[in-house]
Amino acid sequence: MRKGKILSVDPARGHGLIEDENEQEIIFNLTNLNTKVDVSDEVLFEIAMSVCGLVAIDIMVL
Repeated sequence: MRKGKILSVDPARGHGLIEDENEQEIIFNLTNLNTKVDVSDEVLFEIAMSVCGLVAIDIMVL
């Protein structure tokens, strides 16, 4: 699992951004979350490939 921090959450668009420990920004879909996340939350997540590129999945708040 990767570790990162929530950079942004946009409920209107249904997605957000995580910055991982390598300063890479990875998008995530709000509909795939099992918990509420806020900007600056520390998270663990997995990476998957989608038609749009890399996405964060299985996000867990630390």
